[in-house]
This record gives sequence, C-alpha cells and structure tokens, in this order.
Amino acid sequence: MSRSKLIFKSVSNIVGFNQGGLIVLVDETETRQLSVLCDKSMLYQIGLRLSGNVIAKTLLPEALLGAFGFARGDNDMELFVYNIVDGQYKVILTDNRQSTSVRIRMSDAVLLTLISDIPMFISEPLLEQQGTPYIEGSKNLSVPLNSLSNAMLDEALGMAVRSENYELACRLRDEKQRRADGNMSIGGFETDVK
Repeated sequence: MSRSKLIFKSVSNIVGFNQGGLIVLVDETETRQLSVLCDKSMLYQIGLRLSGNVIAKTLLPEALLGAFGFARGDNDMELFVYNIVDGQYKVILTDNRQSTSVRIRMSDAVLLTLISDIPMFISEPLLEQQGTPYIEGSKNLSVPLNSLSNAMLDEALGMAVRSENYELACRLRDEKQRRADGNMSIGGFETDVK
C-alpha cells in the first residue's frame, strides 16, 4: 500500500464560519495539501501549543504521554488516515510495540502529532483525491465538499441559494443526496481496528 507522510503546516479561522477552522497538512515534498475542518475547541488547543504556552505542558494529552513513558521522537507509534466517510476522515493510531490500533478523530490526530512527533501518514490514493496543490503563501484554501459535515453542507447550501450561486447549490445538493443514498466511502479502504 502506498502512503505519504503528512506534516502540519498551519491552522486558520474560516471567514463567516464561527464554529471552527481549518488545519492545513502538506506532504513531505510540499506539493499537495490536505485541508481538515476542526472545531473551535481544537483551534484553541492547537493555538496553545503553537504559542508555546507553558500551561499546555500540564494538559491531558501531554500528561498521558508522560504517564505512559512516551518520549518525543519515539517512532514506535504512527497515525494513518485511510478513508473519508460522511465528511469525517478515518484515522487509526497504531502502537507497533504492542501491535494494537485504535481509531482517533482527525483533529485529535493532528494535535497528537504536534505534541509528540508521532508520524502521520495517508494513503496516496486518498491524498490524490482529497488533496489540492500546495502553493506557498496562498491565501485561498480549497476544501472538498465530501469533507464538510452535514451541518456545514446545510449551512453552505442556504448561503449559496441566498446569494443565488445556483451552480454551487447544485453541487452541495448532489453531495447531500450522495450521502443520503449511502454512497459515503470515498477512495479509501477499510481496515480492521478493534
């Protein structure tokens, strides 16, 4: 299975969307980017770590890593993004020492890699499908429709209709219909995680 390593690049607010923001990840060659939606709470958590706020050292993720004897740069663990279903990326955290895996929310996976250097990988077909070209310094970011939550799709559809952007409204409607028909898995593969 071919895969690419993902590296955290930035986090930002989304204009007109007060419920969260966007995490930007890039591949190692910085040619493709993956934009991931996150909630307001995660924006705050990531911001604490990026600002170097000392309070972050006593928060639960850091405390758990310390309690389990995890050392920064310990590469016995890895994160793998393997699919997207109904607007949610599917990620597993694997401990190669114990041969165990657990599912983890994508934004939590990003936070974990920021505080621990646990590497994050993505299947190359999924990155090819969901990613967009990375342009250093660009102010515009693309987010695939299938990575929006149902609530965000509804909100975007309402805004598109109000602004008479009927082409976008049709694409949003089609994405909602695709999900309603049960065609939710896009370009990834299922994995056995207990």
